[in-house]
Amino acid sequence: MILDEEIDIDATTEDLKLFADFMQQIVRFDRFVKPYNLEINLEEAAVLLALTDKHDCGETRLAIRKRLVHLAKAEPWEVLYIACDWDDLWVGRRAIAQLSNRLIHTVPPQTSDANIWLRLGPLSHAWQVAFLRLYMPTTWQGLNPQSNIPTPTIGELNSSFTTWANNFDPKKI
Repeated sequence: MILDEEIDIDATTEDLKLFADFMQQIVRFDRFVKPYNLEINLEEAAVLLALTDKHDCGETRLAIRKRLVHLAKAEPWEVLYIACDWDDLWVGRRAIAQLSNRLIHTVPPQTSDANIWLRLGPLSHAWQVAFLRLYMPTTWQGLNPQSNIPTPTIGELNSSFTTWANNFDPKKI
């Protein structure tokens, strides 16, 4: 490489500094620093995921994913959104396992309605359908007498998040 040659890196200086600092923690201090103790927030995790994906840093990516799983204990919806953006089923399932009926029905920031549809809005269509399919199981009541077509009836909401998070798979849709 010639010294006058440009290196095309599509990232801000702050993001590159964050990436370099994070890489140093992971590589240099890996015996002392566990991923769940890393001092990164959700926004930084999203930036780092983009950079690790672009520059093929598998070990660093795994550390970020483990940190996200730890952050899901406090902010499962936000971690679920990041998992959806990166199509990371492993992180998504762990975020879903941290949900509760209270978190399903709490009001998202900057809204006035407590509505699950607002919570699901940032997810891709495949993730929304997979989520709802497990959250609202249907039971078949038999054939509609006029059309002779099976008629589904929505049964009880399934609030066993830990149990059905394992079955969450948007790729099966």
